[in-house]
Amino acid sequence: MKCRKSKIVMFLVTLVGVIVVISLCLFQIMSLHTQDVSYSNGNDLLALSLAYFTKSYKTDKTRFSSQPQLQRVRAPPVLVAVPPTPPIQKNNVTTPKLPILSRQCEAIINTSPFHEFCINYTSSSKSKGKTKQTHSKCQQHERLPYQVEKDIIWNHTVVDIPKCKTLWIVAMSEGDRSSCQNTGDGEGDGYKTAYATALQSARQHAGESLQPVLFIGRGDIDPSMISKKGHDAPIPLSPFGQWAEQQGVIVRQVHQLSFQALVDKGLPHYSREKRVGFFLLFDIPQILQQHGLLNHNPEICDRHIFYTDADVLFVNDFTREDLHAVKHRMMQSNKILSYGRDFVIWRKRPVNTGVIVMDVQGFAREWPKILDFASRQKIFPDHDQTLLYEYYADRKFHLSQVDVLPLYMHWKVYWRLDPSTMNDIKIVHFHGAKPGSGVEEMAQCSAVTHDGMLSDNIPSTYRVFLQEAICCDHGRTAATILELYHAWRPVGISAICDSR
Repeated sequence: MKCRKSKIVMFLVTLVGVIVVISLCLFQIMSLHTQDVSYSNGNDLLALSLAYFTKSYKTDKTRFSSQPQLQRVRAPPVLVAVPPTPPIQKNNVTTPKLPILSRQCEAIINTSPFHEFCINYTSSSKSKGKTKQTHSKCQQHERLPYQVEKDIIWNHTVVDIPKCKTLWIVAMSEGDRSSCQNTGDGEGDGYKTAYATALQSARQHAGESLQPVLFIGRGDIDPSMISKKGHDAPIPLSPFGQWAEQQGVIVRQVHQLSFQALVDKGLPHYSREKRVGFFLLFDIPQILQQHGLLNHNPEICDRHIFYTDADVLFVNDFTREDLHAVKHRMMQSNKILSYGRDFVIWRKRPVNTGVIVMDVQGFAREWPKILDFASRQKIFPDHDQTLLYEYYADRKFHLSQVDVLPLYMHWKVYWRLDPSTMNDIKIVHFHGAKPGSGVEEMAQCSAVTHDGMLSDNIPSTYRVFLQEAICCDHGRTAATILELYHAWRPVGISAICDSR
């Protein structure tokens, strides 16, 4: 009997001790983590206690609460230590995986005007012997997911990726062509608005890899107003230039080109604004050297720069690895430039200079030969892209110095995305049609009139872009990109950039 009583006493003492230990542990957990987790019932406490003793609490603590958890929204990365100023930075924009079909396009694609507009584009016949073969002009491409295409570029080579940022350079003029409003000249929303929107998208998706730089061509200033200091004339920044600086952009003004006399002689019918702005790309090495933008700064990559037109969007994260993959291939093959395809998606020949990776020193060495070539032409090239296209007319010579960018770095708004997805692309270029001048008509299929003709509001030069977008894609890609554009488009930007 005594033995039985002693066992009962020992059992009760042990039970009390276990209860005390568990209570102390629970008290410690609650006191340490009350700020992080809400406990709604005993089951939560029990699960939390088990997680604590199995060392899984730190990683799984949020799932033990039955209360809804607040989602933290990561603010877009700030490129420099300058606080952002108006227009107000919006929250992160989510890029959809699949393109969307607008209601307007859905309503029209089965109508006779739509078929009349598209019939000669999507189905044309060619005679082959006694039979006629019908084929479509719609461009086809195999799905090449971003990761696969990047692996092809890397060629499975392991290299160290520098921690530096690459200068992202945009060159644009300050004059009327770059205003924020639609001027009716086919430039749509205006290049300043386009740049401000591109900058917002880059702050979200490329803040860790790019340092934005803006070269503003001041062809709008009378040369007689420029002092003897030339490029260093103390002309104050416009309101738009000041706004860009406040957003963390390195802004430099260019009053005239280093080869301005040659351009003035070759294109006397152009406005001075165009004679400066259309060729700023070629002066990038000189401007960088003049302002010391690549020197003595370990945070800036010192060999290559990344150039784009103002009318681009960064629709997914654009990392150092993405950019260095292209740089690495250029260095392996001694290429000085890498830029994209033009209208034809399957033609692997670099033509369109809307997005460029440039080996600065390599291009500087080649530039005197390009300039000499331009000076000997009977008709001076009307644009930087035209000059490069004519200089590299020989295909073998062209491909010895110039590489073609991967599709994911230079997608066009009129290309049918299917069978790829939005996840497969990084940068979209509004080539040809712009927001406010053609892209809306692509997205809504509203370029098709009641008699199956092209709307009079659309420049005839955009016809092939609209047919590709509407007839082959039903406006899906254009509608998706346009929605992203308006989500990133800064509010109130016109008040800053309309005045000079």
